Parts: sequence; structure tokens; C-alpha cells
Amino acid sequence: MSLCRNGTGSHEVVAVRLASGPTGRPGHATGRRRREPWSKRPGHREFARGAHLTEQRAARWTLTTGDRTRSDHFPLTHNFLAQMLGVRRSTVSAIAGRLQSAGLITCTRGNLTILDRQRLTSVACERYMIIKNEFDTFAAGQT
Repeated sequence: MSLCRNGTGSHEVVAVRLASGPTGRPGHATGRRRREPWSKRPGHREFARGAHLTEQRAARWTLTTGDRTRSDHFPLTHNFLAQMLGVRRSTVSAIAGRLQSAGLITCTRGNLTILDRQRLTSVACERYMIIKNEFDTFAAGQT
């Protein structure tokens, strides 16, 4: 699979179908190609808005951790959150700085405190409420 530029200036993904090729051996390219616009690939919008999405994911992960621990104060390091989000530690530090400046959280020596859950929820994408509602429904059925 490769990313190439088409004649219109946009990108598209070219996937080469692997099957029995001219030699009859599996795994050889048949030469048939399937082209799909880059914008229609799953995750494209998220890829295009990477930094914004990472901030949303960090907010969602923070809120979910608070829900699971049933506390707005819990141990969480930038390094651990970076690993969970699949980003660099410096990215998490920058995001945490912005969220602290906005008065939504505080981070001190491996501990995180949610100061304004309602505003932090507005930073997280709508998936947070979907996940929270599903978990609450599941948890209610367990008691």
C-alpha cells in the first residue's frame, strides 16, 4: 500500500492486491490496483487534526481514569499518559500545560487533579460520554 499524489493534487492510497500472480505463486502482485481517496480512508480526519485530536484523547483518558478510580485526584505521570496515547512525552507536557493554564487540571510530581470536570468534558470528544454511559450501564448490571 502506498500514498501517492493524483492529478488533482490530492492524495490517494494505492493498494496492490496480492494473490496468485503471473508465476502462479501466492503473494505476487497481480497488477490490479484499487485506488481510494485519502480523505475517505478511516482515520483521515483524525490524522489531519493530530494535535487537536491528541488533546481530546488526553482529556478523555484523564476523565475515564477519574471515573474508574472514582476520584478527581489520582497518580498519573506524563510518561505513562504518553505511552497510553502513543505520543511523545513532550506532547503530553504541552497538552497538560494548556489544560492547566485553562484551569481544568493540575499536575504535580506524578499526580493529576481534575479541577473542572464539566469544562474538561467539553474538551474531550463526544465519544467520552458514549464510553461513560456504556460503562455506567455495564457497572449497574454488575451490582
